[in-house]
Amino acid sequence: METNFKEYIKHRLKDIQHISDPEIKLVLAADTYNLSGRYKLLYIYERQFVIYDCSINSVFEPAKVSILTTGQSIKHKLSTILKDSEVNQQERNSLFAFNEISHHWVFDAYFNTYCNLGSIINLLSREFKKTGIDNKDELIVAKNIFSKDIALKYVIQSITSKVYFLEREENNTNLDKRIDIKEELRISKVGILAPMNTLMNLRYNEIIYVPLETESLESTFFGKTKWKDILKDFSTKSKNDVLINDTPCKTVRLQPYIDAYGNVFISVYSINDNKYHNCIIAGPGTEFVNTTHKHLKKQHY
Repeated sequence: METNFKEYIKHRLKDIQHISDPEIKLVLAADTYNLSGRYKLLYIYERQFVIYDCSINSVFEPAKVSILTTGQSIKHKLSTILKDSEVNQQERNSLFAFNEISHHWVFDAYFNTYCNLGSIINLLSREFKKTGIDNKDELIVAKNIFSKDIALKYVIQSITSKVYFLEREENNTNLDKRIDIKEELRISKVGILAPMNTLMNLRYNEIIYVPLETESLESTFFGKTKWKDILKDFSTKSKNDVLINDTPCKTVRLQPYIDAYGNVFISVYSINDNKYHNCIIAGPGTEFVNTTHKHLKKQHY
């Protein structure tokens, strides 16, 4: 699972309204270039490419965006290929010219022998082909730490159908209602599915009472998540708990959220403690949460 996605899950667990960087970049690209359709979103870091499949739906005004994958990481050797000094880089860049009509960088094959340009272009092409992106794909470059090197831009433009470079970082666009949720996720009903002994069949509007006893806390929510993991610190008994049949119960309000990646988050608000936290109970992000939990458990013991 890609690092950006892991960071997104971490932030989303703190703030249910958090938007991922790929979604922000895709909205920026849609507005900057007036895009519509299917695209590959590319991040170029020092040692790896990260690729997202995504789409932009211009039926809406403004257009809505959707990230279709959690990100694929592919290692590369661009740092080694482009390790020349700044002077050498400037000399190499001077061999290119920008075509104002096609908006492409071009150069004369006559310059292949200068600054080792021909060899560098071949090496860059070989590395970029590892991504699987080809002349059928339209590409959005969200981040490129080698953006000062024109040879790489030339190679990307040569291999793809069309490429859009996001050269600016700032984004003042309002992201409200700009993120599209997949149809199968939009129509799915995310509700509270739990054994009767967990909820004791007691509800008041959105408020539910969770008995703070072993049988209830060990029972599952949404098919596999234990209630003690949903409640976390709220599963501890306190003087503010509600007594039902002499059993202390935590009074909570649960609010489910689905994100564009297919994750199901639950916002848990404890009325007794006047506090809340978020947890993830389904979707690709659970892999990250479960991995982190296991790692911490191993460290503890």
